[in-house]
Amino acid sequence: MTDTMTHYSNMLTTLPTKLYSAAFPSPDESPSSQDLMILVSTIAVMWAAIFSVLHRYLHPYAMRQQWLTDAMGREYDRVGLSMCKALRVKWTRQRYTEIMLNDWPKMQGIYLQHFIGGALCLPAVLGYTDSWAANLACLGVLSEMGW
Repeated sequence: MTDTMTHYSNMLTTLPTKLYSAAFPSPDESPSSQDLMILVSTIAVMWAAIFSVLHRYLHPYAMRQQWLTDAMGREYDRVGLSMCKALRVKWTRQRYTEIMLNDWPKMQGIYLQHFIGGALCLPAVLGYTDSWAANLACLGVLSEMGW
């Protein structure tokens, strides 16, 4: 095994520990900017995988739902047409509905990501002063950055 391969092998075996240490540092230490960048990059990859899985499974579901198609059509009538005019795009009601149905799984992922990021901040918002509450809030912020 070459030195480079050994180096990368060691990096991969220590990655979970580095991620945990960056997300939940002990009170007397601070993670380095490199550790935080690795954590944010890992979170970004995790969210990309989640978004991909959601699209794979929710897209076929969305395309079969008449109620969702009807709701997208009503949205076009309510605000979509004026939005299209403001953006100077010429989408018909059908084209708008197709685009919104295609984006619907991604939007569910965005809602999920924001919910989890916000939920991680909840202990700090509720006034818990322990370091774990601050660490969770920071992890919530990093999750937003990773998105």
